Amino acid sequence: HNFIWGQQWAVPFLYITSGVSFMLMSSGLRRYLIRLIMLFCVGVGFNWLADVITGRKWQTDFLNTIFQMAYVAALGFLAVCSEGLRQALQWRQQHSFKAQLPTCLNLSLCFYIPFAAASFVWFISGSSLPALSDKTVALGVLENLPLLMAQFGGLACITLLCVSVGSSSWVFWILLLIAMAQQIWVPYRSFAHPFRVDLYILGMVAHAWSMKGKDIIVHVFQKYWMLFLFGLWLASTPHVIGRCDLDPMDTWWERMRFRGIEAVLIVLFLSGAMHCDDPYGMMGWLNMWSLWAFCTHVAAERLLPVPLGVCVTFASMVPFLMLALRD
Repeated sequence: HNFIWGQQWAVPFLYITSGVSFMLMSSGLRRYLIRLIMLFCVGVGFNWLADVITGRKWQTDFLNTIFQMAYVAALGFLAVCSEGLRQALQWRQQHSFKAQLPTCLNLSLCFYIPFAAASFVWFISGSSLPALSDKTVALGVLENLPLLMAQFGGLACITLLCVSVGSSSWVFWILLLIAMAQQIWVPYRSFAHPFRVDLYILGMVAHAWSMKGKDIIVHVFQKYWMLFLFGLWLASTPHVIGRCDLDPMDTWWERMRFRGIEAVLIVLFLSGAMHCDDPYGMMGWLNMWSLWAFCTHVAAERLLPVPLGVCVTFASMVPFLMLALRD
């Protein structure tokens, strides 16, 4: 069952936060990719060590050794594809609409427009890349690649065209509407992981240009948050079992209810309505622990019986807390 709408905020918030973080990056793409590669190697290393100790045949199933670290690989791929878009959005933040368009924007348009057009033609042709193996198909990447490319290219083109003429707080709402409409009317099965390129771009745009009505949303939600929750409960589908974010429901009405809740949670998250203070300075060490837990929790689960793996993962908070208190 979809407890506390976990399927509608866990992965979406990850991709949105990653998009915002990519916009905040100041070290350059190369150093960003180096850090991702290092993180990827550490996480895969822990998983591989656990596989060796437990005797799992990782040689014939290495994708299961990669497991959660595939998200890091996805971030690297998205960073490379979105670098031109990031530079264009940052340039627009610093210049008025009268400024002459930079070379990076013109080059990005020359790349994204043919990319989007070719991907759309590929998608409507009904063809896809051949499956290399059952495990490759399980990722849902090759089968859905034409649609994912068309989705990414289309949203990037819309954003770049907006950048070329100015900036607007309505762009976020337009992209959100397009992204949700695609999920409702052109559903696709994601198998192992929902690869949400649309939300990654949405996070980038939301950071560059604040959404229209942001202050009103924050004010109303903080005053009437119980009514918001009641509305989400009414729209929920408690009878449905399974991963609806991976395997969409059969009817457009059910998918609209599911994606509608997701859209509301995204708006509340990006508007700042869910913002919490940190008066006791807990977020610093929790951030470091969460990175450690992300890299090691799968290895702990494979090495230890249930529920000891989870207990060890959460118990590993203690050293990080002690280090924070010592500082």
